[in-house]
Amino acid sequence: MRRILTLGATIALGLSTMFAATPAQAAATGYDRCPQGYLCLFSDNDGNGTMAYFKFGSPDLRGQSMDNRASSFANRSGQGFSAYLDYNYQNCVLGLNAYYTAGENLYHWWNADNTFSSVKAGSC
Repeated sequence: MRRILTLGATIALGLSTMFAATPAQAAATGYDRCPQGYLCLFSDNDGNGTMAYFKFGSPDLRGQSMDNRASSFANRSGQGFSAYLDYNYQNCVLGLNAYYTAGENLYHWWNADNTFSSVKAGSC
């Protein structure tokens, strides 16, 4: 009987080790949420808040709930983007250069915080 209990305990210990939960990987935060190959706009500074990401752009940021809401951006697209004050790419206000892969707050740039209504790949 003792041998059976010992064998049972050994098997249970082996199974508990085999199925032990691995620690969960922490979710990305801030600018790190922006996927490679995209321009990302964030509703708050430092890549926080709501995020919308673009491969080619959007003529109307209302569709992504980002109209006049972008406070920061990260450009991991490998190409420049242009930001416009109005819908349908009217009144270009700012170039979002491809070298801002780490992210940037928009209040640094000509009061561009919360002013975009459309964005597209390419220059103004």
